[in-house]
This record gives sequence, structure tokens and C-alpha cells, in this order.
Amino acid sequence: MASERIEINQAFRLIIECKVNGSVVDLSTLVGFEINWRSPDGTISTNVIASIENPPGTDGKIGYDVPKDTFDETGKWEVKAYLEYPGGNIIPCEPVETEIYSIWQSVE
Repeated sequence: MASERIEINQAFRLIIECKVNGSVVDLSTLVGFEINWRSPDGTISTNVIASIENPPGTDGKIGYDVPKDTFDETGKWEVKAYLEYPGGNIIPCEPVETEIYSIWQSVE
């Protein structure tokens, strides 16, 4: 996830370290993947315009440039990647959370 404070409607670089059962997943043989996110109100969105952050992907990181106005609600968002390997095997990664803040919320 992004390491900086993320405010509502802000563009940012999303980096997900894909893990299954606590272990980083090797992405070097992927044939496809998608990233889903769930807003604090429970709405699920899918985005597939992402890339392996550090090819060939042995570090398990996927990156995506989140456009402005995408994360448009304050609170905890859940982000989850689904990986597709040869033969149609689809593996869900462990979800990660990120907090989206109002521009008026103070940093604690």
C-alpha cells in the first residue's frame, strides 16, 4: 500500500505485496491478474490496469496508479488482488487495508 497519508479523491501509487498464507507470492509466471477494492460502505470495484512493480515479480508486488477521485470516501478501504496462472488457476491474495482521510482530519 502507499506509505504516505492518503486523502479523499487524491491520486496516488498503490503497491500491493501479494501474499497467500502469510508468504509472498512469486508473480513471474502470471498470465493475468486483477485488483479489487471495497469501499467503507461495502461497494466493490475492479481495476485491471496494473502492472508487476518490479519485473519479473519474484517480490510479489503489483503496482497501480490510482486516478484522482477513485477513492472517494473516507475510512478503511480493503484491497485484494486475484492472480491467474497457466491452466486457469486463480489464486486470491490476502486483502490489505488502507485508510483514506478527509483533508480536514488531523494527523495523530
